[in-house]
Amino acid sequence: MYSREPLNTKIREWYDATWIDYEKQIKSTGDIIYDDGIAGLWAQPGDTLLKCLNDTCISRYGDRVFIIEPIKEYFYLDVGKEIIGEKYKVIDSVSLCDIDDIGTLVSYLLQDEKIEIQKLLAYNKEENEMLMKEKLFLLGKKNEEL
Repeated sequence: MYSREPLNTKIREWYDATWIDYEKQIKSTGDIIYDDGIAGLWAQPGDTLLKCLNDTCISRYGDRVFIIEPIKEYFYLDVGKEIIGEKYKVIDSVSLCDIDDIGTLVSYLLQDEKIEIQKLLAYNKEENEMLMKEKLFLLGKKNEEL
């Protein structure tokens, strides 16, 4: 989440959060946002974002969301609730105040969920195949014993 305008709230002041003009960065780089050398850019996965779609988070972080992807040449740290990196490629920018943009965001979130489900199914398939091989092996051993 981000804001096109600087946000001056007590909590941002408390943890020394600086405002970054991402729109200016995008104009100069084409589609890249980056950290100004502070503490990396903290990106939220879709499931974390859904928990933050409320007035408190919007006042703290802003009413816009970038749809981003990591850039292959850079390092990213996945800490669960956020992914921290130096640079990201911007795929899209949506407003949480525009109903059409919210529809776009939902489409991205559903696409992300579909990818996660596919990964889970692939993992489960591999796990099931391993279990089946193990059971066949154990059945073969029992037959040898008889």
